[in-house]
Amino acid sequence: MGKKLKVGKTRKDKFYHLAKETGYRSRSSFKLIQLNRKFQFLQRARALVDLCAAPGGWLQVASKFMPVSSLIIGVDLVPIRPIPNVVMLQEDITTEKCRQALRKELQTWKVDVVLNDGAPNVGANWSHDAFSQANLTLMALKLACEFLTKGGTFITKVFRSKDYQPLMWIFQQFFKKVQATKPQASRNESAEIFVVCQSFLAPDKIDSKFFDPKHAFKEVDIQVKSVNELVSKKKPKAEGYSDGDLTLYHTFSVTEFLKAENPVDFLSKANEITFNNPELESHPITSPEIRECCCDIKVLGRKELRLLLSWRSKLRRFLAKKLKQDAKQLDQEMSSNDDDSDIDEKESKRKGGEQKDEENAADGEEEEMEKKLAEMKAEEFAELKRGATDDDNFQVVAVEKINKRVRILNAEGLALGAQIATSKKRARDLVDGSFHRFANSEDMTEVPAWLFDDEKKHRKRPVPITKEMVEEYKQKWREINARPVRRVAEAKARKKRRMLKKMEQAKKKAEAVVDTVDISEREKMAQLKSIYKKAGVGKEKRDITYIVAKKGVGRRVHRPAGLKGNFRVVDGRLKKDTRAAQRKEQRGRGKGGRGHKGGRHANKK
Repeated sequence: MGKKLKVGKTRKDKFYHLAKETGYRSRSSFKLIQLNRKFQFLQRARALVDLCAAPGGWLQVASKFMPVSSLIIGVDLVPIRPIPNVVMLQEDITTEKCRQALRKELQTWKVDVVLNDGAPNVGANWSHDAFSQANLTLMALKLACEFLTKGGTFITKVFRSKDYQPLMWIFQQFFKKVQATKPQASRNESAEIFVVCQSFLAPDKIDSKFFDPKHAFKEVDIQVKSVNELVSKKKPKAEGYSDGDLTLYHTFSVTEFLKAENPVDFLSKANEITFNNPELESHPITSPEIRECCCDIKVLGRKELRLLLSWRSKLRRFLAKKLKQDAKQLDQEMSSNDDDSDIDEKESKRKGGEQKDEENAADGEEEEMEKKLAEMKAEEFAELKRGATDDDNFQVVAVEKINKRVRILNAEGLALGAQIATSKKRARDLVDGSFHRFANSEDMTEVPAWLFDDEKKHRKRPVPITKEMVEEYKQKWREINARPVRRVAEAKARKKRRMLKKMEQAKKKAEAVVDTVDISEREKMAQLKSIYKKAGVGKEKRDITYIVAKKGVGRRVHRPAGLKGNFRVVDGRLKKDTRAAQRKEQRGRGKGGRGHKGGRHANKK
């Protein structure tokens, strides 16, 4: 009878065989490799402590990926076979003796990374095993807090249990970033997960209760809310009602409707519109349908509401026209009253007496009243006119602003402007200095050109600025002119974006190749070279010097003296001939074109 091998949990999976092939002491080495590939913590570490390190697989990975001069210490209860450049300690991590041994090895150093892949001896009671694992993790954290440097990393194995959340809360008190992950090498049916704690805070004082299992994993009684607390006592305020509005039925007059700034909002609030002006009610525009619509606005549809808005606009135009006529009539009456007052004044002068004083007083009071009435009507007319123009849907066309011609100053002008802007006294001196014997208004157009040039050169007062100031502004102009054209800069930016996009794609492909564990290192290197070659990495564009050949020489040109690098001989017809060949090729590609078998005369023999 054959012996049945143990196949529980797929013990001999691909990582088991890979560990045998690559020389790692355990399959868990690939867990650390995958964690390091994701978080990149071993390459920057100078000192590392591995707790519960037996049989030494994680120590092998650390010695491979860390710098050569790094300090690596492994601690476990059982002896570990020696590994080059690794210090082994056979101690219990929960005892004070282990701390003393670590202090002796580290001396004044602080470690950058602390690893913990430890697990207790498991039995039949799962809850007890989970608590033992959480307690072991807590002891490892206590050691890490003592020996980790500020900003260090702590990686530990944790079992998913009821103690998982308290552990995560404790981790977050000591580290800025805490992240739980499960590497691909970890079995799916396993309850283990790995917590990566980065950026150690290194507090000055640490409460000992954090590392006390009785306090850390103490069960907290969750206070259950009663039914009365769950049911809210205060009734929520109903939406859609304005504050302080106790009535639901709102009645407004036609005058209020005409004066409303926003008629649509007004109609949404109103229930009824009443006619307080008989003239508006009897107006021909106010049809029986309009009166019926004003009785109950809430039942109206879109068509009826538009009809009301149109009726409002017509009434406003009518009132504006009427007020205009009244104002015109009032002006005429006032002018006629002025004429009458002049006549009365002449008669009163002729007659004299007390009658003159009484009439003037009465005319003054009447004139004052008429002026006040005219002002009130004019204001009302202007207000209605403004409203009417709003409702007539006239389009206001903005007048184009005439831009003044901007004068571009040269370096001397900029230097003078700087002096004027920085000193008032200097500005006054420059204005006063502009009046001198060379300033004249003679017409120089009739004089000969040679005399005009000579006068322009010598009849000129030197500008009171230094050469250094002029040179400074000239240098600024040179820097501005040296900048690339916008089109060129945009083209370079597009090229850079395309290159970055290619690099991102190549990086993703390269990561996928690196993550593959089924191929050898040589095949990985070959695939990586191919990926980056296609992405254009490592290619340097060769500088080619173009030499235009003389007529009749052709391509028989030797390398010119002093020319280095690649060069290409071109002639005047090369570009035109190339374009002609391209056009000919495009014509030949067409379906049924000349030179193809599918043409019109293809079947003729």
